[in-house]
Amino acid sequence: TKSKGGEEGGGTDIAEQFGAQFRDGRKYGARFYVVTQAPSLISQDIISSCTNITLGFLKNPDDKDLIMAALARSEKGFRDEEWRRFIDDIPIGMAIGRYPYTMDRRMQRPILFRPLMLDVPEPSDDDIEKRLGGIRLHG
Repeated sequence: TKSKGGEEGGGTDIAEQFGAQFRDGRKYGARFYVVTQAPSLISQDIISSCTNITLGFLKNPDDKDLIMAALARSEKGFRDEEWRRFIDDIPIGMAIGRYPYTMDRRMQRPILFRPLMLDVPEPSDDDIEKRLGGIRLHG
């Protein structure tokens, strides 16, 4: 296994470290979110730990295969071809979401929604530090 310095040894590479963080994060009260335009390029360790999903349109067949599974639809087959077609033709401003942390099976199904755009200024670094506190790096 290569360590982050690249030499052979007992260390783990960055992909393995991120995979472990995603797998173990919940038991430590940590939540991680992935934002990508190409979900099929994300490590399988991380993908298998992602339960909530929000997506816009996708064109890449590998991305659509992955998303079909995440939406709890068949990745292959005629029955769900309309889902595959819709994923690469979602109307502008719309999204599909699936948020299965509920015991109600009806609430575990994918939903189509229009995210609300907030007309507010983006906070500055100082605003964020005042609200959440700052981190000082010494080095």
